[in-house]
Amino acid sequence: MCLSDTPSDQPPPVPVPPEVLAHVVDVHCHPTDSPISPALMDTLHVRLCAMATRGSDQALLFLHVGCRTSACLLLSASRWTSTSSTHAALCAIGYHPWFAHWIAVKPFASKEEHYRSLFLDPSSKPERIEAFERLLPGLPEPTLLSDVLTGLRENLSAFPNAMLGEVGLDRACRIPYGPPSAPPYALDETRRELSPFTIPLPHQLAILEAQLDLAVGLRRNVSVHSVKCQQATVELLDRSRSRHGDAWNTISIDMHSCGLSAQTWKDLEKKHSNIFLSLSVVINSRSPAHRDLIATCSSNRILVESDYHDPAYSTSETWKMLQMVAEVKGWTLEDTWEDDVLPEQWGAVRRVEENWRLFEKGDHRPIRKKDKRKLLLEDWESDEEDKKPPEVEECGQTSPQFVSFMLGDVGDIGSALLAWEGGEDFSDINAVVQDIQGVVHGYRGVFLDVFPTVRPRFTTPFCVSWTMRPKDIRADRPRVRCK
Repeated sequence: MCLSDTPSDQPPPVPVPPEVLAHVVDVHCHPTDSPISPALMDTLHVRLCAMATRGSDQALLFLHVGCRTSACLLLSASRWTSTSSTHAALCAIGYHPWFAHWIAVKPFASKEEHYRSLFLDPSSKPERIEAFERLLPGLPEPTLLSDVLTGLRENLSAFPNAMLGEVGLDRACRIPYGPPSAPPYALDETRRELSPFTIPLPHQLAILEAQLDLAVGLRRNVSVHSVKCQQATVELLDRSRSRHGDAWNTISIDMHSCGLSAQTWKDLEKKHSNIFLSLSVVINSRSPAHRDLIATCSSNRILVESDYHDPAYSTSETWKMLQMVAEVKGWTLEDTWEDDVLPEQWGAVRRVEENWRLFEKGDHRPIRKKDKRKLLLEDWESDEEDKKPPEVEECGQTSPQFVSFMLGDVGDIGSALLAWEGGEDFSDINAVVQDIQGVVHGYRGVFLDVFPTVRPRFTTPFCVSWTMRPKDIRADRPRVRCK
């Protein structure tokens, strides 16, 4: 969630045809934080995933933003399901961690008792008690978590395509003095002094886990905020997977404006097949580490967003982030749009749009506990005899170095073991890739990258893996690895 100042009076133009922008999705923004102009919505070409953060802006999403011809935030449950516009926005409703203290996990005798239990303890010093007494009058009357969940369930049920969001964890947020702003929040230019109080993490976790339980039960995707909570977030995701079992993989999780380290993200991908990463210029460009995060993220897990509070900037901010992703990943960027482009010729717009489609679809395959590729390599290296593995097919095509491979489970997920007998000469590796693509026939969307690491031995085994769907477009970008 971003409440930064608007960078200029007018957003910069994006020199991209509308037919290209129509395939760009801003997966996380806050358009109802600003006054909504119907004329603006009619000129907005990208699709939006609009976030709510508390009860007041949930009502704004559903009641105060009308359906337009080229981009729409939908007004009613019947219009919500309309597919007449390819630019229809998706709404997400939830309770942001910045406002988790407004929610009481258990019944309370008074407003003061609830907030005192969160911010004070018997050892609190006089200056902290004084700060609490100054803060208390501006705090709203708390709402029971059970009531919050009842309302959230009703809204999600009324809007079958709505996501849960924005929800999450935040150790950095300090509670401001004074009453909360009334929507649209961006019009309130009051600079509030921050109190010394942050929301206890156990309380945030209780609020978040209750909302995640609801999302899994209703099979709704989730947009997650995580600031200064790297370890707590990892533990929460692992705990959710254990708690919900197979149901966990029916939904998708977007780590929005993700600030996790590249190594933490790499570890998460190994354990969770349903987690995606989205980045924004306004948040992530503050740190140079975002380029490493982009490079580390699997090509089929990355999304883009603006995280902006004004829809006028959604197109330009999202496109800038897409440019950054394309630059780091070495992808082209479409400047025209043609139908029926082969997957291997896709640029960043098509790739990220396909990732969003996979995110929306959900129903992800669980991560296998045992890595079959590693087992194949171990078996290969343990066999010192020069013998052909069982069930070997000879390729017999263009490359003399491509000797043979052993097919694994050809289907949605497959693997193969290659023997490279070219020593350190990898000049014909492109022909090898073409051979593999020729043998794995009948499927679309097979992508192969080559990352050879030569050992000082004449015969070096390769492990090949792919993930794909029969008669469908690209699902994953597998790698050819040489060990």
